Amino acid sequence: MEPAPELVSLVERMFRNFDAHDGDAVVDAFSREPGSLAIGSDPDEWWEGYEALAAMWRVQLQELEATGIKPQIDILKLVAWKESTVGRDRSV
Repeated sequence: MEPAPELVSLVERMFRNFDAHDGDAVVDAFSREPGSLAIGSDPDEWWEGYEALAAMWRVQLQELEATGIKPQIDILKLVAWKESTVGRDRSV
């Protein structure tokens, strides 16, 4: 296992894009591999595959922007690791 500064940069960029309500930029970082999955807070909120994930995030960011609420994500500490072709990030 070794540090993965490229994953740190990816997550930081995703958070900045989320803060800016830039849905296209947020979903650009999502995997296009089969098996991608997002699980929401409701038992019926499961999105499988890139297209479903991308559509959901774009809609949610548009809805958030329409509220006028400007959430801000503050990263206290972000550490990322990788081994071979597998990367893992852990955000605080």
